[in-house]
Amino acid sequence: MTTSVLTDETVGEIHSAINARRIWCVLPLAVSRQFSERRQQEFGELARIGWPLLALMVALIITVLWVQFHESFVGPDAVVWWWLVTVTVGTVAVGVIAAQFSQVHECYIPVVTGIGMIVAATMVAGGMLFRNPLVAQEANYISILVVIVIMLPLKLPLLAGATSCLGGLVIGALVATQLGAHPPWQLVLTYYPGSIIIVFFIGMLIQRQERINFLQGLLLTHESAERMRLNAMLERLALEDQLTGLANRRRFNDALHHEWERCQRAQQPLALLFIDVDYFKHYNDSYGHAAGDQCLSSIGRATKGSLLRPADLAARYGGEEFVILLPETTREGAMEVAQRVLAHIDALDIPHKSSEVAPHVTVSIGIALQVPDRYSSAPLLLENADKALYTAKHAGRHQAVMYTE
Repeated sequence: MTTSVLTDETVGEIHSAINARRIWCVLPLAVSRQFSERRQQEFGELARIGWPLLALMVALIITVLWVQFHESFVGPDAVVWWWLVTVTVGTVAVGVIAAQFSQVHECYIPVVTGIGMIVAATMVAGGMLFRNPLVAQEANYISILVVIVIMLPLKLPLLAGATSCLGGLVIGALVATQLGAHPPWQLVLTYYPGSIIIVFFIGMLIQRQERINFLQGLLLTHESAERMRLNAMLERLALEDQLTGLANRRRFNDALHHEWERCQRAQQPLALLFIDVDYFKHYNDSYGHAAGDQCLSSIGRATKGSLLRPADLAARYGGEEFVILLPETTREGAMEVAQRVLAHIDALDIPHKSSEVAPHVTVSIGIALQVPDRYSSAPLLLENADKALYTAKHAGRHQAVMYTE
């Protein structure tokens, strides 16, 4: 049976998180780890199938810049250009290769944060170091693209993404300054951080919806599992006797029909035991119906406990009557089971002062056996077991009798 791992308390917290009208969806503590593991899996999928797109994007950017500005890449700008290309391509290549290993997926947040910081710092420093203002402007545009990639598709938490971008800004600015650049700090401190802030809020809206979708998925899974559990319980209740826990008459009839056809195909014997509690009406009159129910429940457990094979079925037939179905069982095997039932019920030693057989509760058993053929039927097998039970009662009760024609 499928069961849900969500408690009622967690389900309530999930509903509250979904219905809360806040800009950020706070996950319940019980499922936050599961969400992190899901994002880790999503990163793994992205690493496996998305790296060609990332490589293509890097190659396209480098190609476009070279085609458009290759005449400007002379002197100091040539050094900056090749330094930028080498560091960017090398860092992205290392990241792509590392992302193919599952061990990296487990710590992808610091790995991606660090790689993103290096790439962002490289582009920021390039934008400050290029002498050609058009090339520097293009480098700044690419810096914004780097921010978008870090913050949105790489599955980083927002704070990790912002740390990567801001760290890249600080490192890139420090490197450029050490190399003699004199960037327009007013522009740097508004242009680049402003881009980070805008993308941060866009990422917040996207991740908020991701979290809500995740929680809704958990609820759907939970509701599906609960529905399956309830259906299984209803099915079990429909086929189980509530007092004794044994199969009920409906389930017994289905099993009898199924086993009859199976034994007919295999030409194997099918045995049936019909069990009746001796003087049970007197027991109810003496001890009350509540005690009678308890007595039947104990007999049901003892009857089921007498069976050793999974294919054997014990059922409550009605009132104080029980039946046992024994597929592929010989006459000797059926009698052995019957004697075991008698012994188990005797061992219960349930007092019965109104019995004319023994001072405790006893049963009588009728046994019938048949290799199914076209001249016999399942109802006839049941009728023969009932006849054998009638014989056992008239022979003094508290015994098992095999039907003979």
